[in-house]
Parts: sequence; structure tokens; C-alpha cells
Amino acid sequence: MSGEENIQLVREIGAVKAELAGLTAEVAGTNQRLDDIVITQLKDHGKRLAAQDARIAALEAAENRRAGSMATLVAVAALAGGLGNFLVRWMTG
Repeated sequence: MSGEENIQLVREIGAVKAELAGLTAEVAGTNQRLDDIVITQLKDHGKRLAAQDARIAALEAAENRRAGSMATLVAVAALAGGLGNFLVRWMTG
């Protein structure tokens, strides 16, 4: 190879290296943007899941209060019925 060809080859190799370095930087930038997008999406989903968990807990607590109230009403009704039965027997007895 002549000196001129060697110089041309070195220039071409340099151009390829420069293009490769540019592509590497673009890929790194794209990867960073994708990472940022994924992290943002995961945070948003996490916030939505936390809000749903809070709503579910509130609904469960309300259901437990309702069930407790119903049990209290049943107990009061049974007590009133028993007291009424006692009074009827005492008055007729």
C-alpha cells in the first residue's frame, strides 16, 4: 500500500470511530430516557395502587363497622324480646 492509501485508510477508520462514538452516545441517551419513562410510569402505578389500597381499607373498615352495628342491633332486639317475654309471663303469672 502506498502512503496515500494508508492515510486514506486511517481517515476512514477515524470517521467510522467517530460515527460509532456518536451512535454509542445516542444509544446511551435513549436508554436513559427509557429508564426515566419506566421509572415515572412505575411511580405513577405505585401511587394509583396505594390509593386503591387505601380505598379498599376504608371500605373494609366501613363493612366491619356495619357488621358490628348489625350484631349490636340483633343483641338489643334479643334482649328486648327476652325482657318482653319475661314481663308478659310475670304479669300473667
